[in-house]
Amino acid sequence: MARIERARKAFLEGNIEEARRAHEDESIKDEPWHKTEAGRYIEPAVYGATDGIITTFAVVAGVASASLSPEIVLIPGLANLLADGFSMAVGDYLSTKSRIDYERSEWKREE
Repeated sequence: MARIERARKAFLEGNIEEARRAHEDESIKDEPWHKTEAGRYIEPAVYGATDGIITTFAVVAGVASASLSPEIVLIPGLANLLADGFSMAVGDYLSTKSRIDYERSEWKREE
């Protein structure tokens, strides 16, 4: 029986132990859609790329409007790109860590 069906049946029967076993990491790892780690990087990559393109364009457009040479325009653009990338990485790490900590505290509370 598929894990999700076991979990549903356990829920309907009020079988806490069977529900817990159906949600264990080892049971979940057997499912084909849980075998890849690539999917967890899609959201931060799309969000980071979109944010990086927009803010870097804004900085470059602002500096370019000052009628400076192209080399001078590239310097703030690259600096913004690096700073924005670092900022997004740290922000994603901290938000993910906070979410995981919150979920763990909720699991403990529910137990």
